[in-house]
Amino acid sequence: MRSLFVVFICFTTHVFAGNDAFIKSRELFPDAGTSPHDKQQSLLNATKRALRQAELTGDERAIASCKYQLGKLFYTNGAFSQSIRYHHEALRLFVRLGMDTMAAQVHSSLGTTYYFARQPELAMYHQGLAFKLFKKHNDIPGMARTLTRMGHLREKEGYPDRALTLHLEALKYCRKSENPALYSEIYENIGSVYEDKESYGEALKYFNEAYGLNSRLHAEESATVNLNNIGDCYRKMGDFRQAAMYTNQALKKARATNNRYEERSALRDLYKIGVGEKNYQNAHAYLDSAYAISEAIYSDESAQQIALLGTFYELEQKDREIELLDKNKRNAQLTAWVYLLAGLLIFLILFVIVWRQRIRIKTDRRNLRTQEMVLETQQKLMQVELDNAHLRESKLSSDLQNQFLLERELQQELQLRSQALSSHTLQLIEKNGLLESLQHSLLKALKAEGAEKNRLLREVARQIDFSFHRDRDWSNFEDFFSQVHTSFYDKLKAHLPDITRTEQRLCALIKLKLESKEIAIILGITVDSLRIARYRLKKRFKLEEADSLGSFIELL
Repeated sequence: MRSLFVVFICFTTHVFAGNDAFIKSRELFPDAGTSPHDKQQSLLNATKRALRQAELTGDERAIASCKYQLGKLFYTNGAFSQSIRYHHEALRLFVRLGMDTMAAQVHSSLGTTYYFARQPELAMYHQGLAFKLFKKHNDIPGMARTLTRMGHLREKEGYPDRALTLHLEALKYCRKSENPALYSEIYENIGSVYEDKESYGEALKYFNEAYGLNSRLHAEESATVNLNNIGDCYRKMGDFRQAAMYTNQALKKARATNNRYEERSALRDLYKIGVGEKNYQNAHAYLDSAYAISEAIYSDESAQQIALLGTFYELEQKDREIELLDKNKRNAQLTAWVYLLAGLLIFLILFVIVWRQRIRIKTDRRNLRTQEMVLETQQKLMQVELDNAHLRESKLSSDLQNQFLLERELQQELQLRSQALSSHTLQLIEKNGLLESLQHSLLKALKAEGAEKNRLLREVARQIDFSFHRDRDWSNFEDFFSQVHTSFYDKLKAHLPDITRTEQRLCALIKLKLESKEIAIILGITVDSLRIARYRLKKRFKLEEADSLGSFIELL
């Protein structure tokens, strides 16, 4: 019989150890609240009315706040899917309005909701976003609260070391804010981590710190949780007397504040203490009491959720009916406006048609008169153009004749200048020939004696006197050459700025296509000297070996 009783106790212990997410959500964050059923319904009705009014006025800030409040209400009552939907709608509005602090609060609340909806990855993701926004605005309490909630999530995921790191970091921020309620929450969470790590001495230290703060703040519900946790630590350490003392204090506070969740938790712990002390009779009594409270909680909460969802459904139905009425009203107004606009449009179209017809008649008359005037003007213009054409033809004929006479005159002048240039070229050839003859006569005079020598010298003097009259030959040659080949010397200087006068004369004679012998006579040098001069000039122009100096000069 005793063995069957022990098996029953073990089975019921396992059942009570697996609390559902809805009841656990009451214990994780004290600010979630435990409102009575009628208060929850009144809050829901008031929030929905406020939301409807905000939507009518288009106040996006009020709409976001109402949806956030609805999300928290549904979370408190375990309707997590509806809670998540309203949280996200509120979040989108707060982000669009640039209200980062409210967006951070929604992220944090949404993270908590996702945790109890069994989506821990999304829960941690939203808590992380909340922390970033709180940090952006240097909200120290918000950062501390978010960090400790992230630590709690890590603890429930089975990472106590990570959880402890986050809680201790939250504690550092909390010291900057001097917020006793936040201190107690963090101490409670740190104690819970140490309890999971089986460091019961450290856990008791932080649980006692939390209990002291909550007692001074008269936070009876949180103090009850602390007492339950202290008693549980003593039980796990095997000190059943201390465990029973603290757990009974928790039970007393829970009954005084009508906190059935903590009352049930205290009864469960007393049951475990009884089992540890092998006082199975008391354990069974505590277990029966806990079981009865649990049934009452489940029954009340189920009824509350059903009633709340029913209320929500009714409100949704009313909202849809109101929306339908508004839609019908808008459609009726729209129809009236359509008829009115259609009538105005028809009147406007008829008016425009008549007005455009009158305008068209006036325009046609005006165009007809204009066309007559244009036709008359065109006839006059055609006559003027015809007269101008005759004048232009006469002028063109005169211009062509003048141009023909001018070209013929220019050709004649060019021919005369070419003849003069050729004449000067021949004169240069003759002069150089004379100089060569003088050279021979002087050589003979040097060899002759007496009267023959005097005669030869007089002949030389006569020839020199004759050549004085032709000293200006080169000057005249260059003038005539420049007139025929106007830009030749400028082009030479462009290619060779430091060209000498002798090199200019050589280039001019090459331009005239004279034979090498004739050029040598004009310049008074030998043919070999001329060949050397041409070679040096080719190098100065930087021509290749295969390039022709004559072709190069011809192109200038």
